[in-house]
This record gives sequence, C-alpha cells and structure tokens, in this order.
Amino acid sequence: MRLILVRHGETVENATDIVQGQIPGELSVLGREQATAVGTYLKPEEIDVVYVSDLERARLSARLALAGTEVETVTDARLREQSFGIFEGGPVATLLDEMRRLRTDWDSFDPVGGESRDGLRARAREFFADIAARHNGQTVVVFTHYGVINSLIKTLARSEIHSDVEVANGSVSVLRVEGPQVALEILNATDHLPVVADSPTRLPTP
Repeated sequence: MRLILVRHGETVENATDIVQGQIPGELSVLGREQATAVGTYLKPEEIDVVYVSDLERARLSARLALAGTEVETVTDARLREQSFGIFEGGPVATLLDEMRRLRTDWDSFDPVGGESRDGLRARAREFFADIAARHNGQTVVVFTHYGVINSLIKTLARSEIHSDVEVANGSVSVLRVEGPQVALEILNATDHLPVVADSPTRLPTP
C-alpha cells in the first residue's frame, strides 16, 4: 500500500494562533490555494480511495484538491485532530503557557476535557490497521491533521522518527507499506505550495 498523508490547508485559526483541536476550522484564502495545489501534486497518482477527517477544514481541503476527479471518498472521525478540551478556540499562547507550567510536552500533555496523545495514537493505529487490511497494494490518500500525521509516522516508521516532525499546512508525506514493513518515502513535501505558512509559535501548532 502507498499511503499518502495530506495535512489540510492553512486555516484562519492557524494564521491567528488559535487552538483548533476538534473545532471545524475555516480555510483561509491561502489555505484554499494550498488545497488546490495539493490537487496538482496528486494528479499523476492513480488513487484507489481517499479517506478524510470529518472536520470541515480537512473536508474542504479534500473537495478542493479532488475537484473534477471521480474517486471513492470515505469520511472517518478517527482522523480528527487531537482534542484539546478547554483550550479549543482560545489562544495557542495560553495552551503553551499551561504546558510550560506543567513542564510537559505534546506526548505527555493531557488537556482538561480533551484527549491525550496516547488516545490519538490509539485511534490512528486502529484506522491504519483497518485500511491496511482493506487496501493491500493500493494507493490510499488521507486528508487529516498535524497530530494524526505525526502519530502515524512515528508509530509506523519507528526506526526513522522519534519526535514530532514539521508537517506544514498543505504538505504531503508518503509511507510505503509492504506487510509489516513500513518505509517513509516522503516527509513534509511543500514544493507544490504557493506559500508555506509559518507558525510564530515555538512549539508545533496542531
């Protein structure tokens, strides 16, 4: 299986440093351009099926990228971003301040009313096991979020990645899955994007 992981385009919330988590998110003008550019990147691919997070920022990114194509598309709530509970909709700075106060990081942070990274990894692993069983030898595209992409990459390509990696809005990463063997072929490809959006925060912004 060739697993192509796409992060949604930039949102208004990304651009203004608002914690999204599992709120829908609104694609910015740049985010829409990025999503369309992903479509150009994917055009040479012979895609068998597309899976999409049910959050609106991922769903719209997929619609823009796949416009004019006919490919089976499946919405799956397991592809949602990590829930950040009481911090969702508020400034990223507030969340980061709390993480520093607790002396924690993304792997160990368990936000009040939200979800731990372990919880996110568990549903990402469950999703992967399902598609690996269904789509052996096929090309599968997944439109999802920073946390899910990092969870899949770190879980599946264990020997190569041990900490969070940069996953830009509209970026593409590719895993080659052959039975139990998983190889990371492409990580955070952004050459197709009109602009790579920078985050002003010191830690990755989900």
